Amino acid sequence: MSDTYRPCAVCGGFYPSESVELKREIKKLLDRTVTRSIPAPIRGMILPHAGYMYSGVTSAHGFAQLQGQQCDVVVIVAPSHREYFDGVSVYPGEGYRTPLGSVMVNKKLRTKLLEIS
Repeated sequence: MSDTYRPCAVCGGFYPSESVELKREIKKLLDRTVTRSIPAPIRGMILPHAGYMYSGVTSAHGFAQLQGQQCDVVVIVAPSHREYFDGVSVYPGEGYRTPLGSVMVNKKLRTKLLEIS
C-alpha cells in the first residue's frame, strides 16, 4: 500500500473546491433539514452520492439525523463511472484529500474487504 492521498476529483464541479464556500453550502443544506426522533441508535444509513445540486438536500437530511452520534465507520459505496471490473475497487493509499481536510482510509477494513472480495 502506498503513502498517498487521492486528490479531490470533482471539487469545483459537484461541490465547492474552497473550504469556506463548502462549509457555507453544507450549512445552507443542513439549515433546510428537519430531524425526527428515532427511538433506537442509527446502525446504518444509505445516502446518495451525487453532486450537491442533485442530492444535497437528501444527504443533509440523513446527516442531520446523525448529529450528536458517533460513527465508527463510514463506507462509501459507489459505482465506477469509467471502467467495468469484477469485484471491488478499494483505494490503496492513505486517504482522500477534501476541501475540509484529509479523510483517512480504514486500513483494517480495507484489508478485510479485499480478502472477501
